[in-house]
Amino acid sequence: MPFQVSKLAASGKNYILRVAGTLDFAAHQLPALIDDLTFDSSLRGLRLDGATWLIQEKAGIRVWWSEQAAAAPTSFDPESLLLVCESRNGIRMDPGWPSPPAWGKQLWLSSFGLERVPEPPCHFTLVLDFDRHG
Repeated sequence: MPFQVSKLAASGKNYILRVAGTLDFAAHQLPALIDDLTFDSSLRGLRLDGATWLIQEKAGIRVWWSEQAAAAPTSFDPESLLLVCESRNGIRMDPGWPSPPAWGKQLWLSSFGLERVPEPPCHFTLVLDFDRHG
């Protein structure tokens, strides 16, 4: 799942991330780490306040707080699933969704529905709006 992460804003309180790339049918079962996150060392948690996504028709993306849950999406702890995205949409939350207490400062992506995409690869853009939490 090749993708690129851009930090659109990062201050002491806010983190806005843009993730864009392609979903590869051959690797769609493998979780991918959003590893370009450079959170300051004092950060204990995040709260998702909003998200916007555009995903090529028929496919979807799950965003996870942990690698273990992303690797086994049928037997996961519901606390580790952050967001399920399909098609084009956006949400704004008041109050936001906080990271789990033992969050490891990583976000993971997995995809689904790629077998229904008429012409792979499938392109996507995901924007995540976080605030510092905890």
